[in-house]
Parts: sequence; C-alpha cells; structure tokens
Amino acid sequence: MEICQSKIYYGIKLSMVLAFIYAIHCVSSYTVIAEGRTWLVEREALKNKTATIKSEIEELDVETLKGLEEEAKPLEVITQVVEKPAPIIVKAEPTVVVIESTMPTANDLSYEVRQTWEKKIIGTDAWNDLIKKVSDEEGVDPIFVKCVMAVESGGYQQAHNTKNANGTQDYGLMQVNTSWGSYFDYGKMLVDPEYAIRSGIQVIKCKVNLSQKNGKTPTVHEVLWRYNGKNARGKNYADRVSKLYEDLSNKTRNEIVLVQQKSA
Repeated sequence: MEICQSKIYYGIKLSMVLAFIYAIHCVSSYTVIAEGRTWLVEREALKNKTATIKSEIEELDVETLKGLEEEAKPLEVITQVVEKPAPIIVKAEPTVVVIESTMPTANDLSYEVRQTWEKKIIGTDAWNDLIKKVSDEEGVDPIFVKCVMAVESGGYQQAHNTKNANGTQDYGLMQVNTSWGSYFDYGKMLVDPEYAIRSGIQVIKCKVNLSQKNGKTPTVHEVLWRYNGKNARGKNYADRVSKLYEDLSNKTRNEIVLVQQKSA
C-alpha cells in the first residue's frame, strides 16, 4: 500500500516537473517569436524610412536642378548683353576758329609820324586791351579812340587840365570837359580808366549824332573836329589827329567812326 502511494506521489511530482518544464519552454518560444516579430516590424519600418529618405533626396535633386537651371537663364542673358554691346555714336563738333584783331602800337608808326607822336602812342599802348574792350562794346572804331586818347592825355590816367580860357576843366584819359555838367563823374575818371574811356566814347557818340543832325557824314575827320570844337582851332586839331589815324589804321580820314551798333 505504501509502495503504491509512493509511486503515485512521485508520479504526481514528476508530472508537475514536466508541466513546469513545458511551461518554461512555451514561455521561451513565445519570447523568441515576439522578439522575431519586433525585429521584423523594425526592419520593415527602417526599410520604409530608407525609401522615404531616398525619395526626398531624389525630389531635392530635381528641385536643385530646376533652381540651377533658373539661375543659369539670367546668366545667359547677361552673357548676351556683354557679347553684344550697344554701339557708341560720337558726334563731331564743328571747330570754332576765333580771330582776334590786334591793336596797333608805337612800333607800327611810320618814320614821319613817329617824330611827332611816338611818346604819346607809347603812353596809350598800355591801355590797348581796355580800349579794344570798351570800344567793341560801344560800337566805335578802337583805333579812333586810341588816337583821341593819344592827343588828349598821352595815356596819362590822372591827366587834369585847369587852364581852359572859359573856366572849364578836362579830366582823365579822354579829357572829358566839365561843360557836360552832372552827366559824368569827373573825379571817378582819374581813378577808373574804364569809366574814363567809356565816358570819352559817350562824348564821341554824341558828336556822331550831332554830325548826322547837321547833315554831315560822321567821318573820322568830322567827328575829331567836333570833339575839339567846330572852329578853326578844332579843324587844325582834326587835321593833325586824322594823319595819326591814317598811319595806324591804314585807312583814310573819311572812314566812318561807328563800326557797329551796340547790341541790346
């Protein structure tokens, strides 16, 4: 009886041990299967991720290529512009030749006239440029003006004559007489040579107008006569200065004093 019970007891224990071993084996198999499934899932996910990255790279390459193509287009245009520059047209300007007339000096005097007029003409040579400038502006023959200055002051800027018989006085390079009253600033003529020359030319132009009003042509001789006074003494003055004018200008005493009308 005891032997049977022992067999049963050990049989049950053996069954329990076998059952426990089987259970452990099942758990191990399940773990292996689960790990295998996890590996498969991870592998599939990695595969999908790799495919996605590859696709993105391909898309990136396509976009990059398109971008490079777009950037290359302006470069092509720029290259064409550089290769074909617009022609430059240069217009030739006409050459302007300025001819300046020169004023005569004492060196231009003939031997005969030099004996009488050399010193006075030398004195006026220093004012040649100013005589030319003001005479051109006023429309009067500058050589005529130079001759009047030579006989009146010899080019001495502060010339002042107080010995006139009628009590009048003469001022400056052109020896303008005070009989003109307040029309001129006589003191200014002694310090401002341009004003002195222009004042003398105003007197000359008045004599031109006076000649025309009296039916006379305003020639060099006629205007000189009226500048000094329309009398015998004035005629002698006109004769002497007319010879000087003819010598310096190579013209005659019948030359018209006004060479042009002053522009407005």
